[in-house]
Amino acid sequence: MAYIALEYYKTDYVGNDPGDNTELNRYIARASDIIDILTDDNISSIESLTVFQQKCVKKATAAFTEYFVENGDVFSEQASGSESIGSWSQSGASGEKSKMLSKVGLSWLYKSGLVDDSVRVGGHEYWETEE
Repeated sequence: MAYIALEYYKTDYVGNDPGDNTELNRYIARASDIIDILTDDNISSIESLTVFQQKCVKKATAAFTEYFVENGDVFSEQASGSESIGSWSQSGASGEKSKMLSKVGLSWLYKSGLVDDSVRVGGHEYWETEE
């Protein structure tokens, strides 16, 4: 299930447009899948969320989508190395194309309250807060 439509991405979020709606729809679907992974499929529908959570999920989806528009299909890249910013760290990635997720998207998703303070995907730490 896609959490945003083309119109939201282009008009409300005003994201970078690849000029190809088929490609953009594919990126939106991929971004929505990431939301499902990070939330352990706990979103039955966007309408089931609070208004604030809906806003956060839509912005997270748009941020992930824009990241794909700018960087391509980064999930096909071979991962190695690690990076960190403050208390946030990501392992298994190096180079421009291998930063698998948008930090802005992760921030919006964390803000929604739909993920805990430590999001792990495939054994990699993508978000960690200090207590």
